[in-house]
Amino acid sequence: MHDPARVLREVEAKRRVLDRHALSPATGDPELPWDNRGDCQYDGETWPCDDGTALSGRAA
Repeated sequence: MHDPARVLREVEAKRRVLDRHALSPATGDPELPWDNRGDCQYDGETWPCDDGTALSGRAA
Protein backbone atom coordinates (compact mmCIF):
# COMPACT_ATOMS: atom_id res chain seq x y z
CA MET A 1 0.00 0.00 0.00
CA HIS A 2 1.29 3.47 -0.90
CA ASP A 3 1.56 5.69 2.18
CA PRO A 4 2.59 9.26 1.29
CA ALA A 5 2.85 10.26 4.97
CA ARG A 6 5.35 7.44 5.61
CA VAL A 7 7.41 8.45 2.58
CA LEU A 8 7.52 12.06 3.80
CA ARG A 9 8.61 10.91 7.29
CA GLU A 10 11.42 8.83 5.78
CA VAL A 11 12.57 11.72 3.60
CA GLU A 12 12.59 14.07 6.59
CA ALA A 13 14.58 11.57 8.68
CA LYS A 14 17.18 11.20 5.91
CA ARG A 15 17.42 14.98 5.57
CA ARG A 16 18.16 15.29 9.29
CA VAL A 17 20.94 12.72 8.96
CA LEU A 18 22.38 14.52 5.92
CA ASP A 19 22.24 17.82 7.80
CA ARG A 20 24.47 16.31 10.51
CA HIS A 21 26.95 15.22 7.83
CA ALA A 22 27.39 18.72 6.38
CA LEU A 23 30.74 20.20 5.40
CA SER A 24 32.52 21.52 8.47
CA PRO A 25 32.76 25.31 8.61
CA ALA A 26 35.34 25.15 11.41
CA THR A 27 39.04 25.73 10.95
CA GLY A 28 41.53 25.31 13.78
CA ASP A 29 38.98 25.49 16.61
CA PRO A 30 40.46 23.41 19.49
CA GLU A 31 36.98 22.83 20.94
CA LEU A 32 35.87 20.84 17.91
CA PRO A 33 36.98 17.29 16.95
CA TRP A 34 38.11 18.38 13.48
CA ASP A 35 40.57 20.95 12.25
CA ASN A 36 40.15 20.97 8.49
CA ARG A 37 37.51 22.82 6.51
CA GLY A 38 37.12 19.85 4.13
CA ASP A 39 35.82 17.46 6.79
CA CYS A 40 32.37 16.16 7.67
CA GLN A 41 31.17 18.03 10.76
CA TYR A 42 29.61 14.84 12.21
CA ASP A 43 32.43 12.31 12.08
CA GLY A 44 35.50 14.22 10.85
CA GLU A 45 35.91 12.10 7.71
CA THR A 46 36.80 13.72 4.41
CA TRP A 47 33.66 15.38 3.06
CA PRO A 48 31.45 14.07 1.61
CA CYS A 49 31.75 11.16 4.02
CA ASP A 50 30.56 7.65 3.20
CA ASP A 51 27.34 8.04 5.22
CA GLY A 52 26.39 11.28 3.51
CA THR A 53 27.18 9.85 0.09
CA ALA A 54 25.16 6.70 0.75
CA LEU A 55 22.10 8.62 1.94
CA SER A 56 22.21 11.07 -0.92
CA GLY A 57 22.12 8.23 -3.44
CA ARG A 58 25.36 9.32 -5.11
CA ALA A 59 27.91 6.74 -6.17
CA ALA A 60 31.01 6.65 -3.96
